[in-house]
Amino acid sequence: MISYEELISHRLFQALELLNLPKNEYVIFGSGVMFALGIRPLDDLDDLDLLVTKTLWKQASHAHKIFHDDEWNANYIKLFDNQIEIWNKWGPGIYDIDRLINNAVKIGDFNFASIEDTIRWKKEKNRTKDLNHIKLLNGYLKTQAPESER
Repeated sequence: MISYEELISHRLFQALELLNLPKNEYVIFGSGVMFALGIRPLDDLDDLDLLVTKTLWKQASHAHKIFHDDEWNANYIKLFDNQIEIWNKWGPGIYDIDRLINNAVKIGDFNFASIEDTIRWKKEKNRTKDLNHIKLLNGYLKTQAPESER
């Protein structure tokens, strides 16, 4: 896992920190945990996707243009030249934001969807890049398992 200092050295985490979001009202979804765990280098990070609570969505959506994703039947807003997206739902499956936050990988005040939730989502998306990411995530899990379970 990378440190808070390493995360905050990246421009997108600096931007996210400027938003001053309540730490228990959002989770970074998509491939975010792969960067947090050091599976993918931060230099490859070009956007952040956040799933937020209903309360935070209500606050954020009042001040920004809302976009709609038909596939997920979800709404989102774009910030920082489309490099940060804030979502009211996450698809294609159904995800409980409170459970995602409780199970999150936490670095400083940043919450990242757990490896297990990320694998589940990537299986649902089932794109070529997601299948490659699943292999990387499973490989990481194997390195973290006790030696007797490897």
